[in-house]
Amino acid sequence: MTKFEKVLRKIIYCFIPSRNLRRAFRNGMFLYYFKVLRNYKKDEKLNFPYYLSVVLIVKNASRYIEEWINYHRIVGVEKFYIYDNESNDNLKEVLKPYIKSGIVEYFYWPGKKQQDIVYNDALKRLRLTSKYVAFIDDDEFIVPMKGKTIRGVLEELDLKAPVAGLLVPWWLYGSRETENTTINDLVIERFKFHGKIAKETKSLVKSIVNPRLVYSANCVHTFYYIKNFYAVDENCILGTVLLFNDVHKIRINHYHTKSLDEFLKKKSRGDAFYGEYSKANTVKYFDDCSKACNVVEDDSMEKYVEPIKRMIKEMQDEK
Repeated sequence: MTKFEKVLRKIIYCFIPSRNLRRAFRNGMFLYYFKVLRNYKKDEKLNFPYYLSVVLIVKNASRYIEEWINYHRIVGVEKFYIYDNESNDNLKEVLKPYIKSGIVEYFYWPGKKQQDIVYNDALKRLRLTSKYVAFIDDDEFIVPMKGKTIRGVLEELDLKAPVAGLLVPWWLYGSRETENTTINDLVIERFKFHGKIAKETKSLVKSIVNPRLVYSANCVHTFYYIKNFYAVDENCILGTVLLFNDVHKIRINHYHTKSLDEFLKKKSRGDAFYGEYSKANTVKYFDDCSKACNVVEDDSMEKYVEPIKRMIKEMQDEK
Protein backbone atom coordinates (compact mmCIF):
# COMPACT_ATOMS: atom_id res chain seq x y z
CA MET A 1 0.00 0.00 0.00
CA THR A 2 1.36 3.41 -1.01
CA LYS A 3 1.64 6.38 1.36
CA PHE A 4 -1.20 8.11 -0.53
CA GLU A 5 -3.45 5.06 -0.10
CA LYS A 6 -2.71 4.93 3.63
CA VAL A 7 -3.61 8.60 4.03
CA LEU A 8 -6.76 8.16 1.95
CA ARG A 9 -7.84 5.21 4.08
CA LYS A 10 -7.38 7.23 7.28
CA ILE A 11 -9.53 10.02 5.85
CA ILE A 12 -12.29 7.57 4.89
CA TYR A 13 -12.10 5.98 8.36
CA CYS A 14 -13.03 9.36 9.87
CA PHE A 15 -16.47 8.98 8.29
CA ILE A 16 -16.95 5.36 9.40
CA PRO A 17 -17.38 5.31 13.18
CA SER A 18 -18.12 1.58 13.49
CA ARG A 19 -15.11 -0.68 13.99
CA ASN A 20 -16.85 -3.52 12.16
CA LEU A 21 -17.56 -1.30 9.16
CA ARG A 22 -13.95 -0.12 9.10
CA ARG A 23 -12.81 -3.73 9.07
CA ALA A 24 -15.25 -4.55 6.27
CA PHE A 25 -13.95 -1.61 4.27
CA ARG A 26 -10.35 -2.65 4.82
CA ASN A 27 -11.07 -6.22 3.69
CA GLY A 28 -13.03 -5.20 0.61
CA MET A 29 -16.30 -6.51 2.10
CA PHE A 30 -18.00 -3.19 2.84
CA LEU A 31 -21.15 -3.69 0.74
CA TYR A 32 -21.27 -7.38 1.61
CA TYR A 33 -21.44 -6.46 5.32
CA PHE A 34 -24.76 -4.67 4.78
CA LYS A 35 -26.10 -7.55 2.70
CA VAL A 36 -25.33 -10.05 5.45
CA LEU A 37 -26.73 -7.77 8.16
CA ARG A 38 -29.95 -7.19 6.22
CA ASN A 39 -30.63 -10.79 5.21
CA TYR A 40 -29.32 -13.07 7.96
CA LYS A 41 -32.69 -13.62 9.70
CA LYS A 42 -34.39 -14.51 6.43
CA ASP A 43 -31.45 -16.65 5.27
CA GLU A 44 -31.35 -18.66 8.50
CA LYS A 45 -34.79 -20.11 7.69
CA LEU A 46 -33.62 -21.69 4.44
CA ASN A 47 -33.11 -25.41 3.90
CA PHE A 48 -29.42 -25.70 3.05
CA PRO A 49 -28.12 -28.35 0.64
CA TYR A 50 -25.26 -29.13 3.04
CA TYR A 51 -25.01 -29.07 6.80
CA LEU A 52 -21.20 -28.91 6.90
CA SER A 53 -18.73 -27.92 4.19
CA VAL A 54 -14.98 -27.32 4.23
CA VAL A 55 -12.97 -24.64 2.41
CA LEU A 56 -9.34 -25.33 1.55
CA ILE A 57 -6.71 -23.36 -0.35
CA VAL A 58 -3.94 -25.74 -1.31
CA LYS A 59 -0.75 -26.00 -3.32
CA ASN A 60 1.02 -29.24 -4.29
CA ALA A 61 -0.73 -31.55 -1.85
CA SER A 62 -1.97 -34.25 -4.23
CA ARG A 63 -0.08 -36.84 -2.21
CA TYR A 64 -2.20 -36.13 0.88
CA ILE A 65 -5.50 -34.81 -0.45
CA GLU A 66 -7.43 -38.09 -0.77
CA GLU A 67 -6.69 -39.10 2.81
CA TRP A 68 -7.75 -35.63 4.00
CA ILE A 69 -11.02 -35.63 2.02
CA ASN A 70 -12.08 -39.15 2.94
CA TYR A 71 -11.27 -38.75 6.60
CA HIS A 72 -13.48 -35.67 6.77
CA ARG A 73 -16.25 -37.46 4.87
CA ILE A 74 -16.26 -40.07 7.64
CA VAL A 75 -16.65 -37.44 10.37
CA GLY A 76 -19.51 -35.64 8.66
CA VAL A 77 -18.26 -33.19 6.03
CA GLU A 78 -20.55 -33.29 2.99
CA LYS A 79 -18.94 -30.86 0.54
CA PHE A 80 -15.40 -29.64 -0.14
CA TYR A 81 -14.55 -26.34 -1.83
CA ILE A 82 -10.94 -26.64 -2.94
CA TYR A 83 -9.02 -23.64 -4.27
CA ASP A 84 -5.92 -24.72 -6.18
CA ASN A 85 -3.18 -22.13 -5.66
CA GLU A 86 -1.02 -22.90 -8.74
CA SER A 87 -0.31 -26.56 -8.03
CA ASN A 88 2.00 -28.39 -10.45
CA ASP A 89 1.73 -31.89 -8.94
CA ASN A 90 -1.31 -33.25 -10.82
CA LEU A 91 -3.74 -32.16 -8.11
CA LYS A 92 -6.75 -31.68 -10.40
CA GLU A 93 -6.23 -35.13 -11.94
CA VAL A 94 -6.25 -36.71 -8.47
CA LEU A 95 -9.43 -34.81 -7.61
CA LYS A 96 -11.29 -35.77 -10.82
CA PRO A 97 -13.43 -38.59 -9.36
CA TYR A 98 -14.34 -36.39 -6.38
CA ILE A 99 -15.27 -33.50 -8.67
CA LYS A 100 -17.27 -35.83 -10.93
CA SER A 101 -19.21 -37.27 -7.98
CA GLY A 102 -20.02 -33.79 -6.61
CA ILE A 103 -18.02 -34.23 -3.41
CA VAL A 104 -15.52 -31.53 -4.44
CA GLU A 105 -16.02 -28.19 -6.14
CA TYR A 106 -12.71 -27.13 -7.65
CA PHE A 107 -11.40 -23.63 -8.37
CA TYR A 108 -8.05 -22.72 -9.90
CA TRP A 109 -6.87 -19.66 -7.95
CA PRO A 110 -3.44 -18.19 -8.82
CA GLY A 111 -1.46 -15.53 -6.98
CA LYS A 112 0.51 -15.07 -3.78
CA LYS A 113 -0.88 -14.38 -0.30
CA GLN A 114 -4.39 -15.38 -1.35
CA GLN A 115 -5.72 -17.23 1.69
CA ASP A 116 -7.80 -14.45 3.27
CA ILE A 117 -9.02 -13.41 -0.21
CA VAL A 118 -10.11 -17.00 -0.90
CA TYR A 119 -11.88 -17.18 2.45
CA ASN A 120 -13.86 -14.02 1.67
CA ASP A 121 -14.76 -15.41 -1.75
CA ALA A 122 -15.97 -18.63 -0.13
CA LEU A 123 -18.10 -16.76 2.41
CA LYS A 124 -20.04 -15.20 -0.45
CA ARG A 125 -20.37 -18.46 -2.38
CA LEU A 126 -21.47 -20.59 0.57
CA ARG A 127 -23.82 -18.22 2.39
CA LEU A 128 -26.91 -19.97 1.04
CA THR A 129 -25.53 -23.48 0.48
CA SER A 130 -24.08 -24.63 3.84
CA LYS A 131 -25.32 -24.30 7.39
CA TYR A 132 -21.73 -24.40 8.66
CA VAL A 133 -18.36 -24.04 6.96
CA ALA A 134 -14.94 -25.07 8.30
CA PHE A 135 -11.80 -23.26 7.14
CA ILE A 136 -8.76 -25.47 7.58
CA ASP A 137 -5.54 -26.57 5.83
CA ASP A 138 -4.57 -29.87 4.21
CA ASP A 139 -2.43 -30.88 7.21
CA GLU A 140 -5.29 -30.33 9.69
CA PHE A 141 -7.85 -32.98 10.65
CA ILE A 142 -10.94 -32.02 12.68
CA VAL A 143 -11.48 -34.70 15.32
CA PRO A 144 -14.78 -35.20 17.20
CA MET A 145 -13.51 -36.64 20.47
CA LYS A 146 -16.69 -38.17 21.91
CA GLY A 147 -19.30 -38.58 19.20
CA LYS A 148 -18.80 -39.85 15.67
CA THR A 149 -19.29 -36.60 13.77
CA ILE A 150 -18.51 -32.90 13.86
CA ARG A 151 -22.21 -32.28 13.31
CA GLY A 152 -22.99 -33.78 16.71
CA VAL A 153 -20.78 -31.20 18.41
CA LEU A 154 -22.36 -28.32 16.48
CA GLU A 155 -25.91 -29.50 17.18
CA GLU A 156 -25.15 -29.80 20.89
CA LEU A 157 -23.88 -26.22 20.95
CA ASP A 158 -26.87 -25.00 18.97
CA LEU A 159 -29.16 -26.22 21.75
CA LYS A 160 -27.50 -23.70 24.08
CA ALA A 161 -27.26 -20.72 21.72
CA PRO A 162 -26.98 -20.04 17.97
CA VAL A 163 -23.41 -20.83 16.95
CA ALA A 164 -21.91 -18.01 14.88
CA GLY A 165 -18.46 -19.58 15.07
CA LEU A 166 -16.86 -22.54 16.80
CA LEU A 167 -13.17 -22.19 17.66
CA VAL A 168 -11.32 -25.51 17.53
CA PRO A 169 -7.84 -25.77 19.12
CA TRP A 170 -4.80 -27.41 17.55
CA TRP A 171 -3.02 -30.46 18.88
CA LEU A 172 0.40 -30.34 17.23
CA TYR A 173 1.75 -33.67 15.97
CA GLY A 174 5.47 -34.18 15.50
CA SER A 175 7.84 -35.95 13.12
CA ARG A 176 8.20 -39.23 15.00
CA GLU A 177 6.90 -42.04 12.80
CA THR A 178 5.29 -45.24 13.99
CA GLU A 179 7.31 -48.40 13.48
CA ASN A 180 6.60 -50.59 10.44
CA THR A 181 5.00 -47.81 8.38
CA THR A 182 6.25 -46.53 5.04
CA ILE A 183 6.24 -43.19 3.25
CA ASN A 184 3.20 -44.40 1.25
CA ASP A 185 1.07 -45.01 4.34
CA LEU A 186 -1.48 -42.48 5.57
CA VAL A 187 -0.37 -39.45 7.56
CA ILE A 188 -2.58 -40.44 10.49
CA GLU A 189 -1.03 -43.92 10.34
CA ARG A 190 2.58 -42.70 10.31
CA PHE A 191 2.49 -39.92 12.90
CA LYS A 192 0.95 -40.73 16.27
CA PHE A 193 2.93 -38.53 18.62
CA HIS A 194 1.82 -35.07 19.71
CA GLY A 195 2.95 -32.49 22.21
CA LYS A 196 2.05 -32.56 25.86
CA ILE A 197 -1.49 -31.28 26.40
CA ALA A 198 -1.97 -29.24 29.56
CA LYS A 199 -5.01 -27.25 30.67
CA GLU A 200 -2.90 -24.22 31.48
CA THR A 201 -1.28 -23.97 28.03
CA LYS A 202 -2.88 -22.13 25.12
CA SER A 203 -3.23 -23.24 21.52
CA LEU A 204 -4.03 -21.54 18.23
CA VAL A 205 -7.47 -22.27 16.81
CA LYS A 206 -9.21 -22.71 13.48
CA SER A 207 -12.84 -21.79 12.82
CA ILE A 208 -16.09 -23.46 11.85
CA VAL A 209 -18.53 -20.65 11.05
CA ASN A 210 -22.12 -19.87 10.17
CA PRO A 211 -21.49 -17.97 6.90
CA ARG A 212 -24.65 -15.89 7.32
CA LEU A 213 -23.27 -14.36 10.51
CA VAL A 214 -19.79 -13.64 9.16
CA TYR A 215 -18.83 -10.77 6.90
CA SER A 216 -15.06 -11.15 6.56
CA ALA A 217 -12.00 -13.23 7.37
CA ASN A 218 -9.83 -11.74 10.09
CA CYS A 219 -6.84 -14.01 9.41
CA VAL A 220 -6.46 -17.70 8.62
CA HIS A 221 -7.65 -18.52 12.14
CA THR A 222 -10.64 -16.31 12.95
CA PHE A 223 -13.40 -14.22 11.39
CA TYR A 224 -15.36 -11.02 11.90
CA TYR A 225 -19.01 -11.53 12.86
CA ILE A 226 -21.98 -9.24 12.44
CA LYS A 227 -23.33 -7.25 15.36
CA ASN A 228 -24.17 -9.20 18.55
CA PHE A 229 -22.78 -12.53 17.30
CA TYR A 230 -19.50 -14.10 18.39
CA ALA A 231 -17.29 -17.18 18.23
CA VAL A 232 -17.22 -19.62 21.15
CA ASP A 233 -15.25 -22.64 22.28
CA GLU A 234 -16.74 -26.10 22.80
CA ASN A 235 -18.16 -25.01 26.18
CA CYS A 236 -20.03 -22.07 24.57
CA ILE A 237 -17.59 -19.59 26.15
CA LEU A 238 -16.43 -16.61 24.10
CA GLY A 239 -13.00 -17.29 22.64
CA THR A 240 -10.14 -15.68 20.74
CA VAL A 241 -7.39 -16.82 18.38
CA LEU A 242 -5.78 -18.55 21.40
CA LEU A 243 -7.64 -20.98 23.66
CA PHE A 244 -6.65 -22.98 26.71
CA ASN A 245 -6.02 -26.58 25.70
CA ASP A 246 -8.67 -28.06 27.96
CA VAL A 247 -10.71 -29.79 25.26
CA HIS A 248 -12.98 -32.81 25.51
CA LYS A 249 -15.37 -32.61 22.54
CA ILE A 250 -13.50 -31.46 19.45
CA ARG A 251 -9.95 -30.66 18.37
CA ILE A 252 -7.76 -30.36 15.28
CA ASN A 253 -4.85 -32.74 14.76
CA HIS A 254 -2.27 -30.54 13.05
CA TYR A 255 0.41 -32.61 11.30
CA HIS A 256 2.47 -29.51 10.65
CA THR A 257 5.93 -31.02 10.16
CA LYS A 258 5.65 -34.70 9.16
CA SER A 259 9.17 -35.88 8.17
CA LEU A 260 12.08 -33.51 7.59
CA ASP A 261 11.98 -34.11 3.83
CA GLU A 262 8.25 -33.38 3.71
CA PHE A 263 8.68 -30.30 5.89
CA LEU A 264 11.38 -28.85 3.64
CA LYS A 265 9.18 -29.42 0.57
CA LYS A 266 6.27 -27.76 2.34
CA LYS A 267 8.39 -24.71 3.17
CA SER A 268 9.74 -24.46 -0.36
CA ARG A 269 6.26 -24.07 -1.87
CA GLY A 270 5.57 -20.92 0.16
CA ASP A 271 2.48 -20.03 2.15
CA ALA A 272 -0.96 -18.96 0.92
CA PHE A 273 -1.20 -16.30 3.64
CA TYR A 274 2.36 -15.16 4.42
CA GLY A 275 3.93 -15.74 1.02
CA GLU A 276 7.49 -17.04 0.77
CA TYR A 277 9.16 -18.55 3.83
CA SER A 278 12.63 -17.58 4.90
CA LYS A 279 14.87 -20.60 4.42
CA ALA A 280 17.06 -19.57 7.32
CA ASN A 281 16.47 -21.57 10.51
CA THR A 282 14.06 -23.99 8.80
CA VAL A 283 15.86 -27.09 10.04
CA LYS A 284 16.26 -25.59 13.51
CA TYR A 285 12.52 -24.92 13.62
CA PHE A 286 11.88 -28.52 12.62
CA ASP A 287 14.20 -29.78 15.38
CA ASP A 288 12.52 -27.55 17.96
CA CYS A 289 9.07 -28.80 16.92
CA SER A 290 10.26 -32.38 17.03
CA LYS A 291 11.40 -32.01 20.63
CA ALA A 292 8.12 -30.38 21.67
CA CYS A 293 5.69 -32.53 19.67
CA ASN A 294 7.10 -36.07 19.80
CA VAL A 295 6.06 -36.62 23.40
CA VAL A 296 2.67 -38.34 23.81
CA GLU A 297 1.66 -41.39 21.76
CA ASP A 298 -1.97 -41.38 20.65
CA ASP A 299 -3.54 -44.12 18.53
CA SER A 300 -7.09 -42.68 18.52
CA MET A 301 -6.95 -42.14 14.73
CA GLU A 302 -6.16 -45.78 14.04
CA LYS A 303 -9.86 -46.65 13.62
CA TYR A 304 -10.04 -44.45 10.53
CA VAL A 305 -7.10 -45.98 8.64
CA GLU A 306 -8.79 -48.95 6.95
CA PRO A 307 -12.05 -47.11 6.12
CA ILE A 308 -10.04 -44.29 4.49
CA LYS A 309 -7.96 -46.72 2.43
CA ARG A 310 -11.10 -48.51 1.30
CA MET A 311 -12.78 -45.23 0.30
CA ILE A 312 -9.69 -44.10 -1.63
CA LYS A 313 -9.62 -47.38 -3.57
CA GLU A 314 -13.33 -47.09 -4.39
CA MET A 315 -12.87 -43.56 -5.75
CA GLN A 316 -9.80 -44.56 -7.76
CA ASP A 317 -11.71 -47.48 -9.28
CA GLU A 318 -14.25 -44.97 -10.61
CA LYS A 319 -11.64 -43.17 -12.75
